[in-house]
Amino acid sequence: MDGWMNNCLTEHELCRRREASSTFRPNRLLQLSPSGTFRLVSGGECPAASKYAALSYCWGKQPAESLLMLTRTTAQYLQQENRVESLPKTFREAIEIVQRYQVDYLWVDRLCIYQDSVDDWQREAATMKDVYQHAHFSIAALGASDSDGGCFFERDPSRVAPTMVRVKTAEDEVEAAYVSELDRSISWYYAFASEPLVQRSWVVQERLLAPRTLYFGSRQVFWECREARCAETDQSRISIGGADEDQRAKSTHESPCLWKTLLDGPDVSTGEDKVEQLFLDWIALVAYYTDRELTVHTDKLVAISGLAKDMRAALNRLKPGKHHRYLAGLWEEQFPDGLMWCVAGPAQRRDTYRAPTWSWASLDGRLSMQPLPEMGRILFAAVLSATMTFQSEDDTGEVESAALTLRGPFAAAIIDVGGTVEISHFDNVKAILRFRGRDGDMQPEDQAMKGYSWYDGTFDSMEDVAEEVFVLWIKLSAPPRNLMEGLLLADAANGNFRRIGIASSHFGSREEAVSFIGQFEERKVVLV
Repeated sequence: MDGWMNNCLTEHELCRRREASSTFRPNRLLQLSPSGTFRLVSGGECPAASKYAALSYCWGKQPAESLLMLTRTTAQYLQQENRVESLPKTFREAIEIVQRYQVDYLWVDRLCIYQDSVDDWQREAATMKDVYQHAHFSIAALGASDSDGGCFFERDPSRVAPTMVRVKTAEDEVEAAYVSELDRSISWYYAFASEPLVQRSWVVQERLLAPRTLYFGSRQVFWECREARCAETDQSRISIGGADEDQRAKSTHESPCLWKTLLDGPDVSTGEDKVEQLFLDWIALVAYYTDRELTVHTDKLVAISGLAKDMRAALNRLKPGKHHRYLAGLWEEQFPDGLMWCVAGPAQRRDTYRAPTWSWASLDGRLSMQPLPEMGRILFAAVLSATMTFQSEDDTGEVESAALTLRGPFAAAIIDVGGTVEISHFDNVKAILRFRGRDGDMQPEDQAMKGYSWYDGTFDSMEDVAEEVFVLWIKLSAPPRNLMEGLLLADAANGNFRRIGIASSHFGSREEAVSFIGQFEERKVVLV
């Protein structure tokens, strides 16, 4: 552990080059004394040369009133000298780690943000990017399910060591011990990926933004920085998915977003240029993020807003003078392709509004993100306008309302709600029985539909499944796939529409696809 930290601080050129050079301090920090006390102080009180660490942890499911947190009634108490022993176990042990590395300040959200002030929470949430990005390092209480779980665990070495098998290679030989190369090289991964902390949505941006992170798991200690990923059972640089580590490091660390590679992160394709790489990073990030869990469901966009700000800053550096609009988790310059995300199994919509239906942030569930636009595709729809209203001045945070206006080929469709598509494992994938075009209904057995391999709708949730829907066709992929994709829509109030899924049709040739799309009227639709 000490070796990882020392190597990073002294040997890693990329980590040193991208070390935050500003004097940023969070508005509030816990000041730690060698005598075993702490107190809440203003970041402005800290000496210019002082460093701070940030803590990532699970809040847990205890009632909020039972937890020590910063409120109007506890502020005076926390601003006084208090014994570290009075804090929950996770906080106590995090302080022990911080002081081991001669750092005198610690940022903990629960003790540094007023938990009974919406205004303070919104202001502080908007600075989360800077809090983690400018920390000297972050501590991740990986194995703790709440603030009483701690960072240090009694560990059984047999659960960490690779499995050894003793066999004879010949009848007259002595038994020899063998270890699977796969077990030795990636057995640590399953211990890491199953820990409580990495299931949480908030921790994604905390991990990506922090320059270096120490993870204290129930079985092992892990490390992430911009040049290394390590586990106790694998002291070398860890290579995920067989990728060449130098190539992965080069593609990741040269990204203008400054995001490091995660130990359990998704594979990211390598783009042709830095701008393309940014969008590839974002696509992989969102797919990974949507598979995590939130305690407060309205945090869906807030918990990733720091990364959105980082992304936009990088785009502004690479393409100055262009307005890079961030629209509820999507980037306007990737429209309309970016609208074609898909659920990877039934998801759920919340009863209360947090994002427009055309945004992935409106759903809870694992998603598959649309790759970057391919060469040779045909776009049938165009985005005419997008309007957004936010709950604060932060346009990467909570959304109050939004509307997206598109124009494209528009069709009514009838769905086989009682059946499922044979090639799918999910009940939310339904066959499209017929479309209604200029000349009436078109059924699969009709001459007009012959030659088309299949047509189905993937609904965003089971609650969205309906017999009568609408389709706004968006694009046709390049040959030989010839895959037509569109948005499944349902009526909303005031003549508007809401997204309920995506439609897909495969054609034998591009000519068949173009002939098919020509049978529908173009229409302007407003999605909310």
